[in-house]
Amino acid sequence: MPSKDQQLVQKGRTFTETARRTQIVRCAIETIADIGYGKASFEEIARRANISRSLISYHFTGRDELVAEVLTSVYSRAAEYMTAIIAEADTPPAQLEAFIRGNLAFIGENRQDMAAVLGIVLHARTQSLTAKPESSAAQPRLRGLASILEWGQQSGDFRPFSSSAMALAILQAIDGAHQLTSSAEDVDLDVYADELVTIFSKATRQEDV
Repeated sequence: MPSKDQQLVQKGRTFTETARRTQIVRCAIETIADIGYGKASFEEIARRANISRSLISYHFTGRDELVAEVLTSVYSRAAEYMTAIIAEADTPPAQLEAFIRGNLAFIGENRQDMAAVLGIVLHARTQSLTAKPESSAAQPRLRGLASILEWGQQSGDFRPFSSSAMALAILQAIDGAHQLTSSAEDVDLDVYADELVTIFSKATRQEDV
């Protein structure tokens, strides 16, 4: 979700400004997914959006800001999608399963968006962007999963472990599906989800005494 500062800034924008920023972000997603982060310059995004480069510069101070907005847009939509799914599960194991399956369902339904996210994240890790936009954008997702795991430990459903380490392992396994779907169109994400649910159900469950 956007921070309070971001929400205040958004409230100060006109409808036209908000719509134009949304258009630019959408075109940036499509461009990065199509030709890769390295080639997705302001000039190329502007050409594909049929607008001037200066218009993008008016709305975004630089590439880092646009990239951060792309990630925030995708992660925010994913969070809204996931919230409804997780709310239907009433136990920690059920919420963990819903989290895994819901994330993979979102990936399957938004492959272009996730291809753009993957391109940004991989570039940030290998080229050392001045900012690490994926870190702040992904933090609510990491904290949300950690809270499910901690609830399971408190209820006795899950064994003792580092909730942050386990959450990171689960997220990395989920995000590995991005790479699979980007290299093959016939990846069965339902089967992938089944495997992850089995693996992490066994990894987190309370051992029999």
